[in-house]
Amino acid sequence: MENSPNIDVSPMEEVMLKRILANPTVEGVIVTNEQRQLQYTSLDNNITFFIASKLLPFGDIARSVIRDIDPDDNLLTFRLRTREKEMMVITPVDGMQVIGIQKITSSSSILAKQKQKQKNDYIDNFAHEDLMQNERERTGSITE
Repeated sequence: MENSPNIDVSPMEEVMLKRILANPTVEGVIVTNEQRQLQYTSLDNNITFFIASKLLPFGDIARSVIRDIDPDDNLLTFRLRTREKEMMVITPVDGMQVIGIQKITSSSSILAKQKQKQKNDYIDNFAHEDLMQNERERTGSITE
């Protein structure tokens, strides 16, 4: 696989990575081993190390918070979302750690359209009330 260091991934992991990367909204995947050594990346190395050095320790902090709240519980994954990107981080206590980065596309535009429709409906309700009030004033009618 491209951008892969000399460390091998298993055939099953390679199939999963290919399937994930086939999605056109996926910008990249970073895979590290238990010692946080890079196993695979589809991103530029500078970007990879910047992202991994921030998100994996953040996962440790989040796991600590979860364990403080409930000692029997454990953090397995977390998701960060911005306006343009979404990052899914899989952080098991032991084993392979994965960071997936995805562009936010159609689902966000659908959400924006729904919010705009709700806003327009809200405005339309007020416009309807204003028209009804004007009609009542014009005709002198009290009922609608």
